[in-house]
Amino acid sequence: MFQINNIDKKFYLENGYILKDIFKNNPEFISFSERFRKEINNFIAENKIDKLGGYKSGNLNIYTGKFGNELLLMIKEKGFSEYFNFIINDKIENYDFLAGGNLNLPNSKNQFFHTDGKSKPRMIIVNIATSEINLLNGPLQIIKKSHTTNIEYWKFALKILFLNKKKITLDIGDVLIREHTLWHRGTCNQSINNREMIGLMFIKKPHNLDLLNIKKEKELSIKSNIFGNTRKEKFKENLFIYFKSIFFVYKFFRS
Repeated sequence: MFQINNIDKKFYLENGYILKDIFKNNPEFISFSERFRKEINNFIAENKIDKLGGYKSGNLNIYTGKFGNELLLMIKEKGFSEYFNFIINDKIENYDFLAGGNLNLPNSKNQFFHTDGKSKPRMIIVNIATSEINLLNGPLQIIKKSHTTNIEYWKFALKILFLNKKKITLDIGDVLIREHTLWHRGTCNQSINNREMIGLMFIKKPHNLDLLNIKKEKELSIKSNIFGNTRKEKFKENLFIYFKSIFFVYKFFRS
């Protein structure tokens, strides 16, 4: 269960994230995780994901379909709504809900540090581990206390070497709650297996995001990540893979 306490709240507000062990050895969650991974494997077997933008660099988006709402109900049964309201100083009713996820493929590339959007609308992202995430299979790397730093990428890049970076390892059933403005990146998956992770997103109202078209998809699917399928996007992805320093300079000056 999520337990309301001032220590958690202080840690979250100062650092921009908190990690909780919620579903450890939980039979219902283990069954859910097995079904989720099976659906991912089925989709991969039946579709040509190697044509998607982001496949070469090793990161793809997961559209969770029915699994997102199912998991939302499961965490609410563990007292998530009350915990959410307490640690973020807001009410969950003020947020729209959207579910997604990340598929980190073997031999993926380290991403550049980034945030998940501009400072507004506020988003709270809840990552839940449906499989073990260790130092080898591409854990999320965060920069503590960076969620209050609303600066351009080039300014951030100049001081990145001096910031407090941490790789987040997760056991099955661990829940990571974070602000979308916390700087982070996906790291290289050095294992031989895909590494999946669900992300439940709570988006502060009002906003101009078109959630309807995403929510109407009932079946799980895997789609392009930060790189699209156009010729320009494929060029950018190849630049990122083979000439990373040039791509960094491009991002630096573009920001």
